[in-house]
Amino acid sequence: MKRDYLKHISGMKGMGALIVFIYHFLYCFYPLFIPEGMNAAPIEHIPVLNILVNGNFAVCLFILLSGYLMAGSAERLDSLDAYGNAIVRRYVRLMIPLAVAASLSYLLCISGLYRIREVSEAIGNELTSNYFRIIHLHHLPISFLWAPFGYHVLVGPFWMMKYILVGSFVVMGVTLAIRRYSPIMQILGILFTLALVLYLDALYACVLSGMLLYKVGQHPIPLKGIVRIPAILLMLAAAFWLSVAQDNMMDYDKYKNILASFLFVSAVLLSKSLLAFFGSRLMDTLGKLSLGVFIFHWPVICSLPCRLFLEWPIQNQWILFGSIFIISLSVSLLLAHLYNKWVAPWADSLLKRIG
Repeated sequence: MKRDYLKHISGMKGMGALIVFIYHFLYCFYPLFIPEGMNAAPIEHIPVLNILVNGNFAVCLFILLSGYLMAGSAERLDSLDAYGNAIVRRYVRLMIPLAVAASLSYLLCISGLYRIREVSEAIGNELTSNYFRIIHLHHLPISFLWAPFGYHVLVGPFWMMKYILVGSFVVMGVTLAIRRYSPIMQILGILFTLALVLYLDALYACVLSGMLLYKVGQHPIPLKGIVRIPAILLMLAAAFWLSVAQDNMMDYDKYKNILASFLFVSAVLLSKSLLAFFGSRLMDTLGKLSLGVFIFHWPVICSLPCRLFLEWPIQNQWILFGSIFIISLSVSLLLAHLYNKWVAPWADSLLKRIG
């Protein structure tokens, strides 16, 4: 594996974070963008452009990439003690940023800075009318402990974390079970486990799909350009079609999004041009900010843009929302940068002491 290979994964995570931000921004204001109802939104049925507003595709992309990365980490574990240590470290690694985000969310809530319910009443958005209706102090320590398992009272997107955390435990367990077998038997073992969890909870199958891609990538089948290029284009076309083939942007088919993310990542890993794009400095930088954007963007969206929408005297809707979007995204990126600069080094130091 090339030394800079993780840059490509980082770049895809950056794209996923940007999609999630766009999705939740539209989620908060959708009646103004789609006045005739969600089923009337044409953007949902435009290939390529659709993926940019499909937050559920981005969620599947995050989960799949976490399985991919975890598969590589799990292979380097050489004892049961190492597995136990990896489980603790994985929990702490997710708990720290989520605790920071939950604290920010709680402070914004008790300070009355969350304006999302006022906006929902003003524009008739039933999707956001119940957020932060009842928040008490005990929700904060519970968030510290259980946010990595999907507890999301204070910050909505936290529900995804249980698939990343518990999914990493599944990947470690499967790796431990199959590590002594031949590569073919390992892939068959992953496929069997994937089919099994698909009926229990499809998003855990998404984690194992990432593990499958990692294992297949260790023993790639050489494809000549005459076959590789059509294969890449076919996978991208299928990913875009599956993303388009949804009822609407709020009512999604998770199986289609799981398959779309699998095909999209497969195409990227096969394409030198796409690897170069997602491994570029810009995308890698966005990828390094992706965790911070993910954990901070929801508190930002529920406070700052809602307040600007309610108080800014701008009549032109496109100028208003264009300005609000740029400001909100900039603040989310700034918070992500500050987290990486001040909190992440301390978290890394703590993880080393645990190790």
